[in-house]
Amino acid sequence: ANTDLLIGGNFISEMSVDTILRTGLSGYLMSYVLTMDMDGNAKACQLVGADDQMAPVGGLVEISTDADGWTILQHSTGNYDLGNGIFVPATFGMTLARFDNAGLCQWYVSSSGDWLDVADFYADGNNIYVTGMFMNSLTVDTCTITNNGNADIFVLKMNQQGHALWLKGYDNDVDANAEMGLCISADYDTLVSNGYLSLNSSWDDILICNLDSAGTPVWAENAGDLADRNMGSIYLSPEGDIYFVGYTITTTKSTELKNTFLARIDNQNPPAEAGIIAGTEAVCDGSTEVLYSVTLILNADTYVWTLPAGMSGSSDSSSVLINFAPGTSGGTISVYGVNAYGNGAVSTIDVIINEIPAAPV
Repeated sequence: ANTDLLIGGNFISEMSVDTILRTGLSGYLMSYVLTMDMDGNAKACQLVGADDQMAPVGGLVEISTDADGWTILQHSTGNYDLGNGIFVPATFGMTLARFDNAGLCQWYVSSSGDWLDVADFYADGNNIYVTGMFMNSLTVDTCTITNNGNADIFVLKMNQQGHALWLKGYDNDVDANAEMGLCISADYDTLVSNGYLSLNSSWDDILICNLDSAGTPVWAENAGDLADRNMGSIYLSPEGDIYFVGYTITTTKSTELKNTFLARIDNQNPPAEAGIIAGTEAVCDGSTEVLYSVTLILNADTYVWTLPAGMSGSSDSSSVLINFAPGTSGGTISVYGVNAYGNGAVSTIDVIINEIPAAPV
C-alpha cells in the first residue's frame, strides 16, 4: 500500500510547499498532485493539467489513489493538457483521468451535455463512481440519459479502464440554483454491490438511497419533514451502517444559527453468506457434544442450524454442540444467518458415521 499522502489542487502563476516551487503557464489554470510523507514533508509535486480557461469552477476537483496509481476528477472548462501527449478538448463538464504510479496519464473520459454540476467522486480500486446534477441530457462514453429540463441527480459507474458501465438519472425536480449537496460511498468487499447517495436542497429533506450493483434503488430513507437541513459527507462502515454529517439552519429574528449533526442509519442488508463450517467430517457412532462452528457472519443477528435425523443440538449463535444417536446414518449439517431484512446464503458440511469396532475378545 502507498504510505504517502497525495493532495490534489489548482493554482495560477505559481505555488510553493516546503522547498518545492512550481510555476504555471501564463493564462492557464494549473492542476497539481502533491506527494507528502506521513510526517507532513513535501516529497514531490507533479503538474497534471493545464486549462486555458481560468474559470473558478475548473481544474482538479478530487483525487483517489490505489496500489496501481491514481484517478482524478476535473471540472473542465477549456482545452486541457494532461501530459503524456493526451489533450482534452474544451468542454464545460467533467473529465476523469487515470495516471500510473509514474505520473503518466493512461486515459481520460469527458462528459457532454447541456448543464452539469459534479458533486462527489469515489473510487475503490475496482470501479469509479461520480454523482452530481444534470439538466436535459448527459453523455459519458457510450451512455446517455435525458430528463424534462429540471435538475436531476445522476450516478455514473465506470471500470478502471475508463469505460462507463452504467449511467443513471433519478428524478428530483429541484431548482438548479438551489443549495444542494450530494455524496456517494460504496463497499464491495463486505457488502453485495451497495452504494449510498445523499441529497438535500435548501428547502428539501435529506435523502439516503441504497443502490444495487446496476444502479437500481433498493430502499430510501428521509430524515423528516423539517426543511433547511444540509448534508456534508457520508460513510459506509464495514458492518453496513451508514454515517452522515451535516447541519441544520434555525433563524431567530435576524440571526441565522447553524447546528452540526452526526447521524447513523443501521445496516439494512440481509446477512452475508455463511463461511465454511469447521468440524469433524467423520465421527464415531454415538459421539456426543461434537463442536461445529462458522466464523461470524456479517449482518447476522441470529444463526439457524439445521440437523438431519439422528443428530440433536440447538444454537442461535455461530457454533453448536451436536449429539449423534447410536445407529445414525450421517447426513448434512447446514447453517445460515438471519436478521430483520432476510436470510443469508447457506453453508453445509457432510458428516459420515464410523461404526465403533467390536471390543477384542
